[in-house]
Amino acid sequence: MWFTIAPFGTIDPSMERYIICRVKRPEPCHVHSRRFAKPPKNVCLDTAVVNFIMDYGEQIHDGVRIRGSASPWVRRDIEALRDVWLTGQRANWRITILPRTIAEVQATRDLERLHALMNWTSELWAYSEECALSSEAHEETVHYRTMATLSILPDMADRQLVKEAVVSGCDAFCTRDWNTILRHRDSLTDVPLSFISPHEWRQTIVPYAALFI
Repeated sequence: MWFTIAPFGTIDPSMERYIICRVKRPEPCHVHSRRFAKPPKNVCLDTAVVNFIMDYGEQIHDGVRIRGSASPWVRRDIEALRDVWLTGQRANWRITILPRTIAEVQATRDLERLHALMNWTSELWAYSEECALSSEAHEETVHYRTMATLSILPDMADRQLVKEAVVSGCDAFCTRDWNTILRHRDSLTDVPLSFISPHEWRQTIVPYAALFI
């Protein structure tokens, strides 16, 4: 069962069935390393995505109207994660939250935001662990060549997070970080997972969404 943090009662039931399928033709997208024949089965959410989902939880989970001041980039990712979550309720996909993500959240200085983030991340972590227990044991060994390739990422925290994702058996790494991760993905072909934005994650499920409705 896919994790949902909020009820979907406020979404018009007549719209829910078609929210994914209303796209006539998937937009072309670049998915690092390989194109998925099917949607990724185990997606690691990086810290920026965890923060983003909390910040726009009402829009993603409850169907609240997106503010007019939201940038096109923010609007696109909200809509993408909304569709991913709606479809994911019916599909047997996993999300993974890593210990390093928890540590990064704990470093939040704003106490009010820290409290909210910890509550949200704890629920995600609990679901992530539940998925891990119900799935076949899977742990990858990180090859030395992979670690050498990761050196292209300028942020040590990002390198460690990606390493943990590989060890955890993830097949995709979802991030909104275009400056320090996604811009380098063409050079990360030795890393055995795909680096995708929320919008690109959505594009992988569009052709198959009807199977889960």
